[in-house]
Amino acid sequence: MKKKLLIFSGIGPENQLELQAAQSYFDVTQKTEESPQSILQQAQHDVVIIDESDYVQFEPYLPVLDWQVSQLRVADCLVLQDQYYRPLHCEAEAILRVIRANSHRINSQEPVIVIGEVGFVSAVVMKLAMGGFNDIMAAFVGAQDEELEAIRKKFQGLVFNLNLKVITAMQLVSIDYSASLMISKFKKEMNKEAYELMTYFNFLSSTALLIDCHSCSNNYLVEEARRAEVGVIEEEAVTSMKYTYLSEIMKNSP
Repeated sequence: MKKKLLIFSGIGPENQLELQAAQSYFDVTQKTEESPQSILQQAQHDVVIIDESDYVQFEPYLPVLDWQVSQLRVADCLVLQDQYYRPLHCEAEAILRVIRANSHRINSQEPVIVIGEVGFVSAVVMKLAMGGFNDIMAAFVGAQDEELEAIRKKFQGLVFNLNLKVITAMQLVSIDYSASLMISKFKKEMNKEAYELMTYFNFLSSTALLIDCHSCSNNYLVEEARRAEVGVIEEEAVTSMKYTYLSEIMKNSP
């Protein structure tokens, strides 16, 4: 019998790829009018998928917090284990697993760029740092200067020997940098100007690889990357790995 998965938020009707991936492993219920507190108290679902921005609604009712989640206050799913929900960032874990599956194409000692909104970038940077990457440029969309400085200081206190550069998406297109890997969840509507300028990929090395976590909704970056002869891993690979990871967790749960 399949485990039960609730989509509270984070997967819209336009994202059929992720919905199908979830349904291949789980008995899926989409959206509910229940409150976060009620969902956690009733514990009727083995996995709850949430948008990163909704995590703060659940946090006050969670008795068990993963160390990374407690420090960053970012999660995209809740997993029921030993009668308690545990918050995780499954997409970040999936990205690291995809990277490891392509280790012959990626050198963890070379620079990496992660671009997207604050929650996504923070979670992925932490996962990469824990996975052995120590030279990372975090390009945030929609973040103010004071917020960037706070993020930089937080990581400085959390991760030893991490060379982390924190910038805005617009700054990325004008820097002198040569990364071997770029992980993107940058949507055009976030910042149209930066998005279009980014397609020159002048901040990537000649053998670089792009992991695009938004390619199913808009594959423009992927197409431009291929024109620039940049290697590409599309969203489908990350999504598939995400639900494979969740199913593995559930196999080890009663």
